[in-house]
Amino acid sequence: MANVNVTSKFKIAGQNAYYLGNPGGDSMVGTYAIMLQNDGSFSGTVTVKARIRMLQEWQSDTVTPVAWSYLTYYLNGASTAGVFSTGITTTSIIFVPASGLQVVLDCASYSSGYLTVYTAPCQGAAA
Repeated sequence: MANVNVTSKFKIAGQNAYYLGNPGGDSMVGTYAIMLQNDGSFSGTVTVKARIRMLQEWQSDTVTPVAWSYLTYYLNGASTAGVFSTGITTTSIIFVPASGLQVVLDCASYSSGYLTVYTAPCQGAAA
């Protein structure tokens, strides 16, 4: 399993931790809007995690991301509203509060296929 820095569009196709960048600048409240699109054969689970952003040289890059809740209206192929920390297994649209945090999509369980991930940084709070 590797740590992978990603851009606004990427594929989850293996057991990796995918690190998203800063959504809103150092002084703004930030949220990530994220859509995960199943190719039809994805078999795995993606967990949303977060850790403090590494802004200072003295901050260690060994800070471990932890499970992080997100807001959704469409989760795992169904219209579902609420706040969750459920593993994502298929097409979903989520909003991740990210002020001061680095968001990580962690695929620790993977068998086949891929999810195409689209991210959009948003100014303001998720809810």
